[in-house]
Amino acid sequence: MNLFGLSILLVSLPLLSQIILGTLSLLKNYRIKFSVLSLINFVLIIMFTYLGIQIISNDAKQQGVDCGMPNTAFIFFSFGIIILQSITIVLQLIYKKYKNKKKL
Repeated sequence: MNLFGLSILLVSLPLLSQIILGTLSLLKNYRIKFSVLSLINFVLIIMFTYLGIQIISNDAKQQGVDCGMPNTAFIFFSFGIIILQSITIVLQLIYKKYKNKKKL
């Protein structure tokens, strides 16, 4: 099993959750507030990044890989996901502000 791919999938899930559930919470009265949802997704990204690094390190040790390139690649990927998450939240907040302004 490709554990690197599993780690990438784990880190990508909070971004997907933010896009889907964040949009639903802005368009409809959703049970979870937008701010709580965003905070939960950021915490999940941090937790999944740590978990992914541990998974990749253990897999690399089992395969006899001594360099840290898989970890470095995963950290940069996680950093990119955090940037995309931030952009998504900002765009959703801009949409919410525009929607509220349009109502008035």
